[in-house]
Amino acid sequence: MNIFLENIRIAFFSLGGRKLRTFLTILGIAIGVTTIIFIHTVLQSAERFFQNQFSTLGSHTIYIQVFSWGNRGDWFEFINRPKLTEEQGDFLEEKCDVLEVVNTTVSSRKIVKFRENGLQGVRVTGTTPDLLITSPISMPESGRFLTELDHQHRKPVVILGSAVVEKLFPNKNPLGERVKIGSRPFTVIGTMKKRGNLFGQNLDQEVIIPLGTFRKYFGTRRWLTLEAKVRDEVDIEFASNEVESWMRIARGLKPMEKNDFSLNRQNMIMDFYKNMTGGISMALLVIGSLALFVGGIGIMNIMLVTVSERTREIGIRKALGGNRRIILGQFLFEALFLSLFGGLVGMILGFLGAGVLSHFTPLPAVIAPSSVILGVLFSGSIGLIFGIYPAAKASKLDPVLAIQK
Repeated sequence: MNIFLENIRIAFFSLGGRKLRTFLTILGIAIGVTTIIFIHTVLQSAERFFQNQFSTLGSHTIYIQVFSWGNRGDWFEFINRPKLTEEQGDFLEEKCDVLEVVNTTVSSRKIVKFRENGLQGVRVTGTTPDLLITSPISMPESGRFLTELDHQHRKPVVILGSAVVEKLFPNKNPLGERVKIGSRPFTVIGTMKKRGNLFGQNLDQEVIIPLGTFRKYFGTRRWLTLEAKVRDEVDIEFASNEVESWMRIARGLKPMEKNDFSLNRQNMIMDFYKNMTGGISMALLVIGSLALFVGGIGIMNIMLVTVSERTREIGIRKALGGNRRIILGQFLFEALFLSLFGGLVGMILGFLGAGVLSHFTPLPAVIAPSSVILGVLFSGSIGLIFGIYPAAKASKLDPVLAIQK
């Protein structure tokens, strides 16, 4: 402990005597670490943000559609595919044992009005009570959800998203009131809690009505989505293969024919996001590493100058019994101290930068332990790598020749 404290005292004294060079070296390390920590923290925040966004989809739900979320393939091929049917969903639910339920949804954009207030571009979703299983986030905040009777009897009832409530009922409880969707009157039976955005789409600017009612008022010539909820104990990859096989049968496809439907899952979007950001993050990390390399050169330079200026001191210490290990440890400690201090400054600046970004954007402020570990490892490694040569040079000095200088 005494040797450690003594090393700290000597490091402060030595580096404090060369304030400008010490400051510039610390600045180089800090810039590099700031860049790396900022990038890493922002990527962690973005991933957390997208995970929260995608949680509305359900990690154990397979969305069967004619379109692929990744747009892989020919767009004209997608739009010319035969539409999915509710009967195919019923067949899949009956035959595929790995599924808990298959829900059907369809949507359109309409204007929703209450008296003199109106909101355009509202997403009108027709669905069944099974939506609460495939997408539990749809649970109403007040009132009730759809029932099987609402669906079977095609009742004109509606559940309002929070943005619709804020626009049409700013100072009034909407439950029991009648709104118009297009030109059709509906009774409000529930409201949903705030859900945020997904792919730039405001999920709160939505209303939910029974699937049968949607077809009755707004027609049947629309693309359906079949939401297949996989049983919790079943592996999602295995379930996807099962769903694909049964859907091919339901669609009447022959063994050599291509699928005329797409299986979309939450992880597809996360994979797309990681592929999209992987190259960007790598390029920025290279820039940060270059800044650290420059800072490392600065550490080597200041330590070589220090060894040159303290040659006589080194000779005296070795003459008084100081061995190579102590001299090596002293100068290596100074290099490590310099780089870690620069790394600490860089981590603080990086986290502050990420915090400022989160204040002005929807990204949450995420300070992950991995970011701290990354900052310490990078700065510490630079100190050790670039400090080993000057420290070794100091430890190998001949005490007689060193004293004479």
